[in-house]
Amino acid sequence: MARGWPFSPWRGSAVLAERRTLKLETTDPGAATRVAPPRLAYLDGWRAVAVGIVILSHVSGFRAGPPLLKEIARWLPVGQIGVLIFFFISGYVISRAALGEIGRSGEFSVPAFYVRRAFRIIPPLALYLMACVGLGALGLVDFHFRNAIPAFLYVCNVEAFNQCQWLAGHTWSLAFEEQFYLLFPALVSLVLLHRRPLLPLLCGALVFAALPLLFPLSYSGKYDFYLVYGLFGAGFLAARHEAAVRTALQPVATAGFMAAAAVILLMPATMAWPVLYNNYPLVFFIAIPLLVLCAGLSGLGGFLQAGWLRYLGRISYAIYLWQELATSELTRRQPLLVELAAVAAVVGLCALLFEVMEKPLIRLGRRLSERVA
Repeated sequence: MARGWPFSPWRGSAVLAERRTLKLETTDPGAATRVAPPRLAYLDGWRAVAVGIVILSHVSGFRAGPPLLKEIARWLPVGQIGVLIFFFISGYVISRAALGEIGRSGEFSVPAFYVRRAFRIIPPLALYLMACVGLGALGLVDFHFRNAIPAFLYVCNVEAFNQCQWLAGHTWSLAFEEQFYLLFPALVSLVLLHRRPLLPLLCGALVFAALPLLFPLSYSGKYDFYLVYGLFGAGFLAARHEAAVRTALQPVATAGFMAAAAVILLMPATMAWPVLYNNYPLVFFIAIPLLVLCAGLSGLGGFLQAGWLRYLGRISYAIYLWQELATSELTRRQPLLVELAAVAAVVGLCALLFEVMEKPLIRLGRRLSERVA
């Protein structure tokens, strides 16, 4: 198939099909023999660990007491690490899925990709935001429609639109993911299919994705943008070269995990040197992928694949959304046990929502994506 821009006048009726589906170049003779990559169970365990780290950060870092929790929050950059683990896993998982789709069919369906993502991500977020708006209308929390709208539009990582308050402020990470999802088909087209993407869509995606770089959040600056996309890129590279990465890391998995964990936990020790401390997150480009991958290849892999931990990982998206309410002003001024009980209640609620709402919608999204593809 000839390469070129989809709107080229000399390509005729083939344009209509190519606007909907990216097809694999015939220069890859092994594509037809590849099979779908199996689900990596230990990544579900990592999701559970990551959301637990985020909760620990919120419980320890925003309470008046006890003092021990404040020391934990000061010395362990746990909240940041938990979210960064999510970013790497996200880039890794969707890249593996894209490679598997190309291996099975020789194609990557952009509409099908977006249908699956929409049914997986949008309904839980919409339900959470509606609940927060309802609590705001009752006067229980400070949250209104004007706070929910930027969260629903995935722009809470852009200072110009940052009216998200505490209850939606954590959706800054979801905003980065959605912006990356808009760019992902172009990445697949350019790097995996060796073809130029649709120019108008690429330009629109680039503008949207560049917003947090042009208008960075005041409390994080531009570092978040580079760090987030660096970890998305690391996930893509780990998926594309998965066999080589596993071969290289397998013999040193335990040592690699311990080294990565040590490097991450050393960050607070650099606070006495502002230049070093401010630039230290650069090590996360390597440390976070090593931490995740080496754990799965080492003895920790068995723990991460425990059934209860994997289930928490599967419902971690909902937990991440609702934990913000459980660690809000509703409970923060109460005794610590009250806040912990609220977190436990959120986990139970998310398990229920996963079974009665998320799982059926995920299955529906998959069926619709097959039709669209």
